[in-house]
Parts: sequence; C-alpha cells; structure tokens
Amino acid sequence: MPRLALALPVVALVASGCMSIPARYRQPLRVYRPGVDRVGVGTFERTEFVQTGELWGTVGGPRHFGTVSGWSGDYRTFDDATTMRWFLEETGCARRVDETRDAPLRVEGEAHAAEAHGAVEWTVAVVEAITLLPLVGLTAPGRTEGMAVARLYRDGELVGRIASSARLRYWTTLYTARRDAADAVSLARKMALRELADQVAAELCQGSGASLE
Repeated sequence: MPRLALALPVVALVASGCMSIPARYRQPLRVYRPGVDRVGVGTFERTEFVQTGELWGTVGGPRHFGTVSGWSGDYRTFDDATTMRWFLEETGCARRVDETRDAPLRVEGEAHAAEAHGAVEWTVAVVEAITLLPLVGLTAPGRTEGMAVARLYRDGELVGRIASSARLRYWTTLYTARRDAADAVSLARKMALRELADQVAAELCQGSGASLE
C-alpha cells in the first residue's frame, strides 16, 4: 500500500500536460502615439467543426471481441472581431476602435490555427508508442501554428493587406491530448491576432511619431 500511495501522485504528475505562453506574449503590446481618430473592425469570421456527441461500446464472446466508437457534430461560425478590437485598443494607435463595417477606415480578416506536428513530434510519438510509455502518462511534444490576415480599407477601397503567424510548442499526454490540443489551437490563434494587431498599428501609426516602448 505505501508503494501504491507513492506511485499515484507520481503518475498524476507525469500524466498532465504542460503549456506555457511564450514570454513575448505575456508582455504588453507595443504602444503607439495616436495616428488615426477612428478604426472600424469588421468581420473576423471563421468556420470550425464542433463535436456535440460521442458514443462507444464493446461486444465480446467466447470467440470474438470488438469495439465501436463514433462522434457527431456540426460546423459553426465564430467571430474574432472583439478580440481584434481589444488588441488594437491596447496599441493606442487609434483614439477610438469600433466593431463596425461602416467606418471610413476599416480592417477585416480572419484567423485560424491548427496542429502542425513535425519530425520531432512524430519521432517522439513513434518511440513512445513502441515502448508503451504513453500508457503511464509520459509527456510528448506538440506544436500548433496560428495565422491571421487583415485587409485595410479606406472609404471602401482596399489599401493594404497584412498577414501574421505564431507558433506554440507544448507538452501533452495520452490522457490530456484532446484538451491540450484544443487549448493550444485557441492560444495560437489569439497569438496570431495579437501579432496582426501590432502590424496593423505599425502600418497606420508608425509614421505619425515614434512608438512608445
């Protein structure tokens, strides 16, 4: 019993993922002297598949055994306009930032993120799978990449296009992989939007005076 009592906390510790936001994204956004009076943030819509149900079962007998699993869901539309507005407000570039498609100066676009496993992640996964170490909760590396793009309009005319990207590395386990991947995708998308807001602010306001670091 004492050995079991000692082993349980160790397994619980190993079987938990680790996700840390890079240091630069924990710092405040770069702040600019106001260069424009008003910026409108239009749609930043994206479509994602959302799982709404799941089922699984097993069947067995003297000479046979099998399992079955399935899931259901649908595609839904989300809008990151509010997040983009918040980031733009923090840059101080515009005296006023609204969520509207009617402003003379308007920015709209989209942001996405997805798992992006490379050679390192696949190599570790194969080695761990061969040794069955994932069953005891050994952590494995994960990587998610986010991207965002914005189109700038002035009086309805397209005047510029800006793109940004962000990468998030993290550690996960067999038991937390689905949750960790979902969290990483959300964070990478917001990181890309943050980069995009900084680039939009630099495009609109860097020429109006030195940025305030």
